[in-house]
Amino acid sequence: AVKAVVQLFENFGWQTCILIYTNDDYGYGGFKVLSEEYSSNITIQNRLLFDPQLDQFHTDLNRTIERSRSRIILVW
Repeated sequence: AVKAVVQLFENFGWQTCILIYTNDDYGYGGFKVLSEEYSSNITIQNRLLFDPQLDQFHTDLNRTIERSRSRIILVW
């Protein structure tokens, strides 16, 4: 899945994003691969951790998105 996301970024010339991910193996694993293996292709400008058990973000979602210059949001 990460390779497909990277291909979309390359195809459209996108460079930065905000990443929303869950605090489970899938969400954290996707974040880790993107940030470690593809950091030269994609800049994760902000990352937002969502806890599905608590049904809330660990930071203020609206404030983060409003202040970010990135307009691409990945939900992992």
